[in-house]
Order: sequence, then structure tokens, then C-alpha cells
Amino acid sequence: MTMLRILSVLVLTACARAVLPAQPSDDLSQSLDTNSTLYLSWYPFGALVVNGLSFRSKNSLPISGKTEGAFTRFSEADISSESNDYALTPWIAYISCDPDRTPTSTTTDDTLTLAKRRGAVAVVLYSMNATTCAINKEFESSLPALQLDIFATTSPAMAQLIDAAFANTNSSFGSYNAAQLDASKEAVVQTLTSHNAREVSYLIASLESDGSNSIPTSQGVVDAATRTMALNHVLLAIILFGLANLWNN
Repeated sequence: MTMLRILSVLVLTACARAVLPAQPSDDLSQSLDTNSTLYLSWYPFGALVVNGLSFRSKNSLPISGKTEGAFTRFSEADISSESNDYALTPWIAYISCDPDRTPTSTTTDDTLTLAKRRGAVAVVLYSMNATTCAINKEFESSLPALQLDIFATTSPAMAQLIDAAFANTNSSFGSYNAAQLDASKEAVVQTLTSHNAREVSYLIASLESDGSNSIPTSQGVVDAATRTMALNHVLLAIILFGLANLWNN
């Protein structure tokens, strides 16, 4: 009976580790580069540019290294066993590698695979307690088959800064929910194509590795420039209106 209990504990422990194939680390040696950039934007004119992310794994597609989508937290606690637990809306998973933030599970699927199967186009791993997240050695060999761009934060301050951005939108957009994502598809796609959010929705993310083969563009910078131009036009209109009133008087 004692041996059976020991085996049960070992099995559950192995399953819990399989769920999270990364762990907090101060070692950045796994990085393909540490100059990747995350651009976040939100309704109505919010923008955040975070430089210095670690690029850990690239998919095999020609567009590897440049990914866009709704940005939301993801953990095993967010998933459903329903067959339709899959989002058609492009989304990027923000996943903690801190053990105390990830629930224990009896599933044999790892968190990255769970996110990929639910439509994630990329992953950003983060730790609030360590420099970065290191991919477990036993999982590294399966990364190419996953075909998922994987990034990681490179300091707790960076992780906290990104996490704080979720306060700029409704809490319902802060964690993975397939139905919510697809209900917001039009708003997400519209923001991705026009870089102009028209309603409260998900944070919109653009991830770009230092070695991506796409032309570097900054959604955050574009939004900021557009916002500056709009404000300048408003100020000019106010000045002209004031001058006209003075002239008439």
C-alpha cells in the first residue's frame, strides 16, 4: 500500500512538471537573441514598447520572428475539456513559469502544447522572481515540431511592467477564454489591420525578434505618432478658433 502511494505521488509529480516545460532561471544562454521587442496597444490610445525580450524558439514558417494577436494570460486553470475550446482569433499567450502560479495537473500535455492546440500564435514566458524562464532540457527537442515562436522576459521588472498593462482593459480580456476571443475577433482583427482600436477589447501585441525577416515596424510607435499628430491638429484648430474670435472682436 505504501509503495502504491509513492508511485501515485511520483506520477502526479511527473504530470505536474509536464504541464510546465519551463522554470525560473537567471541563465539567458538559451536565447537566440535578447533584443526582441514587444509592442502592446489598447483602446483608446494606449501603447507600450518593451525592448530586450529573449527569443527562445522559432517556428519553421517564413514569417517566423514576427507575430501579432490578442495578448492574454494563459494557464491550465483557463482551459476547458470541451471540444470547442479553440480560438480562431489570433492570440498570444502570456505564461508564467513560476511554480507557485501554475496549478497542479494530471494531464500529460505541457502548457505550450495546450496553448498551441487552442490557437496561440506565439508565447511569452515570464517570471516575477527570476531573470527569465529556461526551457526544460527534456522538452527542447520537441520545440521545432511545436512550430510556435517562444519569447521570454529578461527581468522581473519587465514581467511586472507587461503584466501591469492588463489593468488598461476589462478583466474579462485578461485571461484566455475561447468564446470571448472569438466574440472579439472583429475588434482584434480591425486593430491589427488599421492599428486603431475602436472599442475596448484585448491588449493587442506585436512580437518581433531581432533576427526576424520582416521589416521592423512598431505598432506602439505608430500609435503614438498618430496620437501626436491628432493632438497637434486639435491644438492648431483651437489656436485658429481663438485667433478668429479675436479678429472678429
